[in-house]
Amino acid sequence: MKIFAIRDESAQEQKDLAYLLYYKQEKQFYIELPENADPWETPLLLDSFVKRGETTVNSYWSKIWVQQRIVPIDRQNIGEILRDNHLKEYDEYELLMLAMGRCAQDDYYLVPIDDKELPEEITKRFSKRIEDVLPLENHCLLVFFRDGAVKKCDLQKHFEKTRAFQILLKKPGYFQHVQMQTGGYGVAWDVNMTVSDAMLYRIGKSVPLTIEDAEPPPKSRNRFQFDLKERKVTQFKTFLPSDSETRPLNALADYIPIERIENGVIYTKDHRYVKVIEVIPVNFLLRSAQEQRNIIYSFISYLKIAPSKVQFKVLTKRADIDRHVESVRKELEQETDPRCRILQEDYLQLIRQLGSREAITRRFFLVFEHEPLPGTKRGHEEEEAIASLQTVARTAANYLRQCGNAVVSSEDEDAATAEVLYHILCRKSSSEQPFADKAKHILAEYIAADRSLDSIPVNEFYAPENIDFSHGRYICIDGIYYAYLLVPSDGYKAQVPAGWLSLLVNAGDGIDLDMFLTRQPKDRMIRKLGQQLRINRSKIKEASDTNTDFDDLDGAIRSGYFLKDGLSNNEDFYYLNLLITITAPSVEDLEWKCAEMKKLLVSQDMDVQPCSFCQEQAFLSLQPLHGAKAQARCTSGGC
Repeated sequence: MKIFAIRDESAQEQKDLAYLLYYKQEKQFYIELPENADPWETPLLLDSFVKRGETTVNSYWSKIWVQQRIVPIDRQNIGEILRDNHLKEYDEYELLMLAMGRCAQDDYYLVPIDDKELPEEITKRFSKRIEDVLPLENHCLLVFFRDGAVKKCDLQKHFEKTRAFQILLKKPGYFQHVQMQTGGYGVAWDVNMTVSDAMLYRIGKSVPLTIEDAEPPPKSRNRFQFDLKERKVTQFKTFLPSDSETRPLNALADYIPIERIENGVIYTKDHRYVKVIEVIPVNFLLRSAQEQRNIIYSFISYLKIAPSKVQFKVLTKRADIDRHVESVRKELEQETDPRCRILQEDYLQLIRQLGSREAITRRFFLVFEHEPLPGTKRGHEEEEAIASLQTVARTAANYLRQCGNAVVSSEDEDAATAEVLYHILCRKSSSEQPFADKAKHILAEYIAADRSLDSIPVNEFYAPENIDFSHGRYICIDGIYYAYLLVPSDGYKAQVPAGWLSLLVNAGDGIDLDMFLTRQPKDRMIRKLGQQLRINRSKIKEASDTNTDFDDLDGAIRSGYFLKDGLSNNEDFYYLNLLITITAPSVEDLEWKCAEMKKLLVSQDMDVQPCSFCQEQAFLSLQPLHGAKAQARCTSGGC
């Protein structure tokens, strides 16, 4: 800390009129005024504080006083001035020191002094500065002062009277972001939301505590407030909940890259907004040729207005026929006709035979990610994301209805979304324990652990119990083995018939399919295609028809013209990624299923590659629209 006495060169008696304090690391100025200061002798701007009886000038007005005595930052030749004075950047303190605070407006100047030269009345003020501050409930602060006093300060009435603090009343959580100002001169939540130490000392009620008796302050992280008008960056401290409050009972809940679920929207840890909807399918292959053509055209119309990133997820599981078998058994017990009993027993045996081999349930999901529009106001991203995703979901329902599909609606969208994640991540548990029972079990565990039910992370409700990533060819989640197959960019057929993905969708029990569609900007793709076509045409002129690269160049040129013609006919360009998930109760069954799946795709002129040593990345790709980065590491590039 640097200390300067403010004096007047024109005065006969050279006395200290005020004291300027500069905190170098924080680049903050403060001015202290004597108790008996004369407003007529005090420098302009500071005399108003003397008239109001204030002895400490806050950092904002202290900086204004300093800026009035130096070259302004918007001076036309400021760069030349800085170079002439050997300054690399604009610094108020360095410019103030060039003339020791002198300026053409008055005769005041600065004299550097030691802290021991400060008057006793000033040093006494330092003893009442703030040492630490802790936020309490109901807009109260527990403030520790340097003189040993501990006071509980109720700021509710002050916030209600002052307009700048209204946000703290509307958002109580923001009150926890309080931080101590430089030098203990007060507390602050923002540049324009500060409370002085003198006020806190005056309104606070003494508490019989010491700073050693208080609980250690919670962990915190720094955040920054940018004031573009003042060209200033202010650092603030954000308090974080304690580990005991935030650490879930299931350690894997922290591994799931989801922060929370609200309004039916998934908030990811990398600050994205995702929504999942479930679609009831139709049997496309049983429709007539005209109906199939209408479905295709309706789906094409939807893709044109759909978000640029869409994930289609197919979840396949063995059907649970126990409930149906139980109802048939009850009817059999009530049946009196022996001939009907024989028919019902045959029907019951048929159901059991089909259920053990072919009874499969499939669930289809659409996953959307919010794409922020340019020009979105800061602080309104969440509201816009929720509104946008709800609109996207309604649009999808309307267009898919034209295809014959229906979208599953739920009164509690948050619970429905959590249940979908539960079925995706906990395949074994979801087949044995309904989601409602799982939620009751989690609540019981937190009650038994004497933990607050309000602090349960949402990931607890769908996180698996254990995951084993120690194998290069598969992973194990709760006793179920998973393997992942990826269709590479050259693994697709050049031309496919309608419904070509039904081969993978109907592959059987334990075969899931994830399809990622990413629409590319049309103008950019036309420009890239034109550029690549010119390069390939110049190369093929130099290549001989006997060259091994000639056929590849010729094929690339034909493909380029095909894509360019399609884009010219108002078609869209998409990147397509297919990820196949295979599950089995044992490693042997898993390897057999993988081998059969490869044979099935080879029979259809398609290729597939295992995600060897990329199992974790593939697992993360199963998360709703989390697969963009993970698939890039898995080197997929289907288009």
